[in-house]
Amino acid sequence: MRLSSRLLILFIVIALVFGGFFYMFYYIKQEEMRLYRESDLVQRKETIEAVLRSNESAQMEFTSYHARRSQLRDFLYSAGADMSQSPVSDIGENFSYSLFQVYDHFGRKLYSYTQESVPGFAEFDLSESAIESLSEKGVLDYHTIFNQDILYCTANVVRSSSGRTMGYLLTANKLDNNYAKKLADELRHQVRISVEPIDCDHHQDDHHSCINIPLKDNLGKSIAWMSFSSSNPFLLKLKNLAILIIFGTMGFVFIFLLMQFFLIQQWISTPLTYISQSLRQSNPSVIGKLAGSKNEFGDIARLIERFFIQQDELVLEIEERLRTEKKLRAMEEQTRKIFATSPESIVVTNLIGNILTLNEEALRLMKWESEEDIVSREVCYNQKVYPPDITLYDKFLEHLNINGIVRNWEIRLQREDGSHFPALISASIIYEKEDQPSKLIFIARDVSERKELEARLRQSQKMESIGTLAGGIAHDFNNIITIIAGYVSLSIGKLGDDSTIQNNLNGALKACLRAKNIISKILTFSHQSELNISPINFAHVLNETMPMVRSLLPTKINIKSEINSDRYVLADSTDLQQVILNLATNAFHAMRPEGGTLYISLQELEGFELIGMDHDVDFERVYLNLTVSDTGCGIPSEDQSRIFDPYFSTKEIGEGTGLGLSIVHGIITGYKGIISVQSQPGEGTKFEIYLPALDHVKLPVTEPKEEAIEFIPARIMLVDDEPALTEIFCDALTDAGYEVRCFTDSMTALEHFTINNAEYELVIADINMPGLDGVQLATGVKAMKNIPVLLYSGFLDEKMRERIKLTGVSHTLTKPVLPDEMVEKVREMLWEHR
Repeated sequence: MRLSSRLLILFIVIALVFGGFFYMFYYIKQEEMRLYRESDLVQRKETIEAVLRSNESAQMEFTSYHARRSQLRDFLYSAGADMSQSPVSDIGENFSYSLFQVYDHFGRKLYSYTQESVPGFAEFDLSESAIESLSEKGVLDYHTIFNQDILYCTANVVRSSSGRTMGYLLTANKLDNNYAKKLADELRHQVRISVEPIDCDHHQDDHHSCINIPLKDNLGKSIAWMSFSSSNPFLLKLKNLAILIIFGTMGFVFIFLLMQFFLIQQWISTPLTYISQSLRQSNPSVIGKLAGSKNEFGDIARLIERFFIQQDELVLEIEERLRTEKKLRAMEEQTRKIFATSPESIVVTNLIGNILTLNEEALRLMKWESEEDIVSREVCYNQKVYPPDITLYDKFLEHLNINGIVRNWEIRLQREDGSHFPALISASIIYEKEDQPSKLIFIARDVSERKELEARLRQSQKMESIGTLAGGIAHDFNNIITIIAGYVSLSIGKLGDDSTIQNNLNGALKACLRAKNIISKILTFSHQSELNISPINFAHVLNETMPMVRSLLPTKINIKSEINSDRYVLADSTDLQQVILNLATNAFHAMRPEGGTLYISLQELEGFELIGMDHDVDFERVYLNLTVSDTGCGIPSEDQSRIFDPYFSTKEIGEGTGLGLSIVHGIITGYKGIISVQSQPGEGTKFEIYLPALDHVKLPVTEPKEEAIEFIPARIMLVDDEPALTEIFCDALTDAGYEVRCFTDSMTALEHFTINNAEYELVIADINMPGLDGVQLATGVKAMKNIPVLLYSGFLDEKMRERIKLTGVSHTLTKPVLPDEMVEKVREMLWEHR
């Protein structure tokens, strides 16, 4: 076939390709227009729904606000005795809705207010179904039809301060033409409200949109429709522009192809004829006229002339290819060694998943015996996915088929023995010639340790958040308990010989002290209580605690202990005793009723032996390892992640507070230690505690006994924004013989001290006060006169202690503070400052 014929066929093919391209381009433009229309419709619908939600939310907020007002509750208390009196005084001033009604808790209408523009609405009543829904939900919004008018209603339950249902409040708005006009002006749409929806199929085209919004009653049934219609001339312009682009491009391409045909005929066909004739006749002179041309055909002519010259160059190229093949063999050997020594599991399969080859790490990870056995049995890698993750693995394969490579999907794999583990899997397709896929390669990494570390990190963050919350709760409780305990203590001191009343007050005071103990536990859990931290011999603490453990547990519990260390740790001995007792008590509960063996041991471990347990482990330090294990019922795996949560307990009601293990966790982490648990149901539980040991111990020097404290009369300024606490401490200090001036405003107290500072020998102040807090007050006092200052608070964290230290104040008390404690502290401070 001649070249001209081939070029003609080529141009016909090109024309067909361009035709297909134009069809695809036209189809894309049609889809683009459809997407623009759908996007415009979605945006308009979202805008309409947002405006409607805003109007409904405003009406609901109006109803909720008036339902909470005390004036409305007073009206309901009187059962609407005065029906002409509005239950809400300002209802006529700012009421912008159609109807306002009040019902009692039996559903009887007590009051009804309507706008003058909507007469007859006072006859509207809440339906029984609406009252039932309102009683269940507390709030209700719905649409209804009354006297051929469509109303949007919002209702709220009115409750007393104790939570009892007193009645119901209803607000309704008429959805009329004025409401539709307001929406139309706001949205720039044509708005129509009717009981039947508009047929949008006949009202919308390329640039017109139509949206129906159902209006539903309290049963969820559509009773009316709000229809919005608008036009978008931009879409029509966009359609015309797309048509213009399509036809303009078609004309340009047609002219371009026609020009290309004639140019190729002139620039390609004729030179090729000369070259063909030259080669057939073996006459290089025929192409002499082309050799001087500065184009591709001139290059070809010159190449023919240099044919034999290039023969030598071809030999050199063959030698270079041989060297390249040698490099490829070296790379293949390198790849083989990487495959064999890789720390990742590498598995190569055919396209259906049957394993073709794998490395040693894959054998170890999946617990297979040998590569020959796996290949001979045609083990399918797809069947080694843990069954609950099959769906995820199918999506993994879909992504692999689409993209040719997938990285770092977390999928659980099942070993030969039935156990499973989380793996991070990457995969790619191996292609042969002509880009035909032939094999799949899977690279997997066991991430069990990483998952465990992530779980520990989440648990640590959760415990830190709960600890912060616990500190705040303890602060509020301390203030309340201080007031209660103070009044009880003052009452006991002023009581006569009535033993019955005194016993009752003593019981109340003991309850306050028990509450104080619980708060102390909460602060211990949140790492924010004051501790007596010093070098402690852990073995001595354990030896002192063992008799207490034996006395607490019944004789059917066999207790074994083993102590193999005499090192010191930096801690509070009471905290360590509490940790041992809490764990021993939990072990006893787990071994009921048959009993069992409780094993407690203490030994030393090097820091590097704790690799992987915590990222803060100091590998160069020695750690003391306390082990407490039992042979009890064990802990279910689903509960092991929650056992350190406050108030989580699996015991019977009344057998525990759920704070035991959370306090243990707070104590150990507070000393930068680590706690872990290992348990199997039916086999027992083992708690492991690791605390950093001290390398060098400097024992405290015993101080000489202090001399007796005598009473020193003084004039005292007491400042607290809580009047009850001011009264309690003022009475206690006055009864003790001191002259006390009390203030409930810190600014007033500072102004008074500025003028009369010579009269005072001591200042007492609460830290947390509005405006000027206790630390700022102490700073001002110290700047004017060097007298002792006592600060107290329901909660003192490290940041607050640093602030107090900078003011020069060295005496603080933490609530709850009993009056006797306050008096004793004042005596001590005055004696030191004498």
